[in-house]
Amino acid sequence: MSCARTTKAQLRVEFQRTVESVDVVRAYDEGTHELDDPSLFERAEVAGRVVFTNDFDFLNLAVGRQRGGVWFPGVVWVHQTRLPLGQVIDDLEILAKAGDPEDFENQVIYLPI
Repeated sequence: MSCARTTKAQLRVEFQRTVESVDVVRAYDEGTHELDDPSLFERAEVAGRVVFTNDFDFLNLAVGRQRGGVWFPGVVWVHQTRLPLGQVIDDLEILAKAGDPEDFENQVIYLPI
């Protein structure tokens, strides 16, 4: 999907299609989007959920845990401005469908894949 020719409405439809086919929980939907990064990370750990983010501070938290040998369910990170939204959605869908949650444990995955 090319972002240059794709409207925002088309991207919303594509994202909704992806969300319907993959188990996704957004922090905003759960009311946890205002938690600090360590609290949000802890919540993801308890739930065993891989975190997708574009937040540098969250990335640093994940890398610190990885280097320290502290278990975490996995983080998928993308730079906020370097990848078209359509490609982000496609890459996330591939990751979600290609692996089990255990495959992401203690991993920091950088998009694009």
